[in-house]
Amino acid sequence: MSVMLTWWRGMLRRRPVLTNTVVYGTFYTAAELSQQTFNKYYTPEKPEIDLLAASRIVTVGSGLYAPTLYFWYKFLDHKFVGTAIRTVATKVAMDQLCMTPILLAAFFTVLSVMERKKDVFQELKQKYWTAFVANQSFWIPGQTINFLLVPPHLRVVISRDKPACGPLESRRSPPTIDIRNSRDFSYLDSFDVFWCLEDDSANNIISVLGIVECESPKSLAGNIRDKLETIMANEDTETKKIFYRRDEKFGFYYWRRFGAVDLGRYVRVMSYTKNCELRKSDLENLMVSLTDKPLPYEDEGLFEILIIENKLAHENGKLNDEYGIIFRIHHSVGDGLALVEFLSKSLADKTSDSVIRVPDKNILHGPKLSGKKFYKWTESDENLFMKIKEIKNVFDGAKFSDVLVNTLSYSLGKFFEKIMNTVPEEVGVILPLKVLKSHKLDNFPLKNDFAVTIMDVPIKHCNINVARRTCNKIRTSADPMTNYYLLKALCSVLPKGVLQRLLNSNQATLVFSNMPGPERLSVCGGNVLKSLIFFVPYKGSTGVGVTALTYGNELRFGIVADAVLLSNAEDLECILLGMVEGINELHKKHVR
Repeated sequence: MSVMLTWWRGMLRRRPVLTNTVVYGTFYTAAELSQQTFNKYYTPEKPEIDLLAASRIVTVGSGLYAPTLYFWYKFLDHKFVGTAIRTVATKVAMDQLCMTPILLAAFFTVLSVMERKKDVFQELKQKYWTAFVANQSFWIPGQTINFLLVPPHLRVVISRDKPACGPLESRRSPPTIDIRNSRDFSYLDSFDVFWCLEDDSANNIISVLGIVECESPKSLAGNIRDKLETIMANEDTETKKIFYRRDEKFGFYYWRRFGAVDLGRYVRVMSYTKNCELRKSDLENLMVSLTDKPLPYEDEGLFEILIIENKLAHENGKLNDEYGIIFRIHHSVGDGLALVEFLSKSLADKTSDSVIRVPDKNILHGPKLSGKKFYKWTESDENLFMKIKEIKNVFDGAKFSDVLVNTLSYSLGKFFEKIMNTVPEEVGVILPLKVLKSHKLDNFPLKNDFAVTIMDVPIKHCNINVARRTCNKIRTSADPMTNYYLLKALCSVLPKGVLQRLLNSNQATLVFSNMPGPERLSVCGGNVLKSLIFFVPYKGSTGVGVTALTYGNELRFGIVADAVLLSNAEDLECILLGMVEGINELHKKHVR
């Protein structure tokens, strides 16, 4: 053994580049194959060992990293001599901020070239920043030890795990979840992970309530299943994500894909009342009862579509062939806009064009949430949409959202005055903001591409001009994009337990989402979807969500609230009616 060590040390000095490359490659091969072997025998999925993929990773890793790192460390040792704290810190900073970005970009690109990918930069664009953050979290302390304690001729060998595609995937998740070589697994994107962070008081399910005109609920359910089968059969469509199942191990989330899917679990006809007709109050109670119900496959499934077999009764008692339809979709599938577009493009018969703080202190914010939710929504009113357009045209440069924010402020002011007798100066409102432009129909992904920010909405002294200034401040602020990239980085590399503490929302009173919807749709065989309302999930101690959806040129408001905050349905209705009143008052004052 001593003879072997003496020979090896001699080779490191006589032929350092060749020896480091061979040793680096040997360790790399052992690490890659041991990980694949472990997953084959000790994980439920048991993926086969992929020698070709392993050989590519080892070739690029050892051939690129070992020679480059040898000369790089030699340069650093010559330029910054010694092991003083300041010297070591300088070396680590130079290594992580100068060399690592270059090597990381080269690794992804060269690997894609070897795999003969059509777009050799696709993986680089998808994984670069996630990989870079994972690298920093592991190798800043690792390289500190390397430069402080390890002899110069052993530094390349010690750093043989310098990030490559395989080790990167391992470091951002447990080694028992290696999906790199399997078609049936994939990691969640950063923002999908964000919406997997749930607790007992808040599940992140988007609920969409519609009224559909059809011959019978059973025939509609059959047509929807047929449409979904078409989506499943299309190998190229990205909307197949809807059939993934969500799983978590050791605090890290990943998708599982299955060849066989029971559509009967996803699309169901259900009866709610013993009476033959269904009233609005029944729909409200039904939405409440579904709040804590799991999605299919023991809550691993991502959506379900429920069609109520009871006919919907109008206020005059008249019964038409109209039925309630409820879409329940987990937010990890995509943001609200992506889901509305999925509905209008994948299920419709014809496609349509797309479309640090102090926590608030008021009656709508503070108590621990119960998890039980109440729902309310406004009736169809085709005039509201046109009134807002006319209002914004009166004020030069005003936008649709400016009028909505002013309307929300007006309504909350009325509510606080009625309930509390005092009106707060402002309340924090969480705004989800779309970051990327909508994709074309033939390449529209189901994904979360959003930024979140908190807008301080003036309540006590608000008018349309104040609302415009408040909205413009958000539009020009760096906060949304800062939050976007922060979430993108953190959610890719940190486990569930850490993320829940970091990203817990305890500062804002409510969530407000404005969604431009499609024109009126017919779905799955000519069944007219007459109306649509959606409800957003909330997180942390924020327990109220207000939505505005324009569908078929009709604007409807919806509200969902935790029972601890608003246990009286009249209070929910007070906020919605206040928004309608705010629009009418503004229109009367400035347009007529």
